[in-house]
Amino acid sequence: MIEVHVPSSWLFTHDQETIYISRPEGRALIVRGPGASRQRHEFVDEDALQLYQIAMAEQLAERGWTLYGVDRDRRLRERRATRRGTTDRRADS
Repeated sequence: MIEVHVPSSWLFTHDQETIYISRPEGRALIVRGPGASRQRHEFVDEDALQLYQIAMAEQLAERGWTLYGVDRDRRLRERRATRRGTTDRRADS
């Protein structure tokens, strides 16, 4: 089985304002901003979620928002797979 990893968050900026969009789990999408605005969207399937997300990004770009960054899900990177130079994780490097 091929597992597809999609970005889990996107940060858009416009002047001093930000909009943070994240996919916490399943087919949910959370939009935070601008300001105190918060929305949670649930979708019937992955295609519906992606179509909404693409349309939102296009609308933001048309309104002058810039995609500032994309963050991949931290859970995709296994921390324990990286060897440390010491057995004490608290040791100064």
